[in-house]
Amino acid sequence: MNEADSPLEPFKRATTATMRALAEDDELEVTFGPGAPSVRGNRIRVPLPAMGSSDEQINAVRGVGDQFALTLRHHDDKLHSQYAPQGGPAQEMFQWIEDARVAAIGSQRMEGVAKNLDAHLESQCQQAAFDTITTETEAPLSVAVGLLVRQELTGRELPPSAENVVRFWRDHVEDHAGGHIRELKSAVGDQAKFASLCRTIIADLGLAADLDQPPEGDTNQDEIETMD
Repeated sequence: MNEADSPLEPFKRATTATMRALAEDDELEVTFGPGAPSVRGNRIRVPLPAMGSSDEQINAVRGVGDQFALTLRHHDDKLHSQYAPQGGPAQEMFQWIEDARVAAIGSQRMEGVAKNLDAHLESQCQQAAFDTITTETEAPLSVAVGLLVRQELTGRELPPSAENVVRFWRDHVEDHAGGHIRELKSAVGDQAKFASLCRTIIADLGLAADLDQPPEGDTNQDEIETMD
């Protein structure tokens, strides 16, 4: 059987078409293969589901591609690095919150994409063994905040393994940063404004010492090409 006759060929075609639509790039090069997914320029390599995979497993693989494509379209690496803390839990929290912003943009576009992103998130959390957490000390606050932001921005229930992280921190995060997290909804389409609010949330939660200096002065929004 040649490659064109493979039962995975329709999956490849459909996934590639969706990723190009989400990235708004008809020239996006999508390849499929084993190992960790990767992106280089406008070339993305994503995994293939194993033969006999469940619908949830297939959706999780689609979700990997969807997240990559949405990031290409809506995330500016240079701007991100201007605002991101340089290490530790604050940097991890900043990254998870930004990932939540990108996922929210995709979830608002298509229900199918939202389901794929949920499946990918559940797979991520299972791989990190978040489904086995039984105490607060095992639940990383930085991840929990990102997940709570994602729930706020998408309006979707978190998948089980993600919920198992946030249940230990939900009240604490709401008490210290709930108001600023809700403000993020108005900034989903403006990465610079969103990143600035994200830094405020990090400070709200006691990690101000991990923040380096923000971009000098008041950033001129006209000089930054933010993503729609």
